[in-house]
Amino acid sequence: MDKRCTKCGETKTPGEFFTDRHTRDGLHTHCRTCRTAARRAYYQGMAERRLAERKARTAKPKLKPRWRSSQEPEAWRPKTKRCSKCNTMKSADDFHQDNNAGDGLNPRCRACVSTAGKLHRQEIRKRREAVREARVEADRLEARRQHVVDLYLAQHGKCVWCLKHFPYVEGLGMLQGGCTGKIWALICPACERDVPGTNKMRQNRE
Repeated sequence: MDKRCTKCGETKTPGEFFTDRHTRDGLHTHCRTCRTAARRAYYQGMAERRLAERKARTAKPKLKPRWRSSQEPEAWRPKTKRCSKCNTMKSADDFHQDNNAGDGLNPRCRACVSTAGKLHRQEIRKRREAVREARVEADRLEARRQHVVDLYLAQHGKCVWCLKHFPYVEGLGMLQGGCTGKIWALICPACERDVPGTNKMRQNRE
């Protein structure tokens, strides 16, 4: 028995309707074509709404200028202004433009902004130089410590003065070259007090 679609008003065969156990005849009131078109429009609209909500959540707020006048800036911008840094009254041309400021001008004049930028760059340059020097000094001390460890292993833990074994500790007695200062041998703490010149080297190291 044919059935009439309540959406499009056409009479169609039962095979062109979806089943629905809640109705008396077990068929949906809308035909398959109308039902499919309605569901497609529903899910497409839902996808568009979700996309719009996602863009609204992730969008960054834009800064709006305080001055939103249709007139030219010269109509409302002051001719002169006092610098907040040097406290000097200067012309408006001596200030950078700042749309977020109340009068559309930077509170500090161009000269003060330039001076502050130079001082900031100099401070950054000094910090970088200090960090570089600290790294160089750390590398030098690490190379020196590694050289002492290599000497201790090459001497098999023996003192070059008394040929006795001694434990490795930080700050061992060292024999250095007179002009280059390079460490060429290690001595034990007992011989460090007897070898000529080691007391002066120990004082300099301390």
